Amino acid sequence: MNKIQKTILLLSILIFASCAAIKPVGLAGLPVHQSSKLPGVQFVPLLTEDTAKAKDIYVGRLYLAPNITVPLHTHSSSQEKIILIEGAATLLGPDQETPFNEGDSIRIPPNQPHGIKTGIKAVILFQQYDPAIDGMRIYRFPELSGDHHAR
Repeated sequence: MNKIQKTILLLSILIFASCAAIKPVGLAGLPVHQSSKLPGVQFVPLLTEDTAKAKDIYVGRLYLAPNITVPLHTHSSSQEKIILIEGAATLLGPDQETPFNEGDSIRIPPNQPHGIKTGIKAVILFQQYDPAIDGMRIYRFPELSGDHHAR
């Protein structure tokens, strides 16, 4: 794993850890953006291609108002990882709908059609986009565990 990948993963872990207590607006003074295409969708970019100096990278927090639908769409060059921090929603696929509850997470490969709809309560998600890597990788950060002698 190169230095950029390690930095992105470490930042993602730290950002996710801080997102659990975040409410829909005013994330640590960062600007909140309103979707121009979908009313009721707000997002706070935490790490972007510009700040990471890397292609197909995004980490952010997404707020979805009650009773909205993000229609089926795809991402051609990135996989998407989503963790539902607060609320409950329904994941949409081409042929199915799946309950998605607080604490659930999903990895969506590139070119996989997906969407989401909320119910009577708002939803807060943590989302990450990065280039897809075939296979499973485990990255160890001994500096986070206190075990500086890990192999």
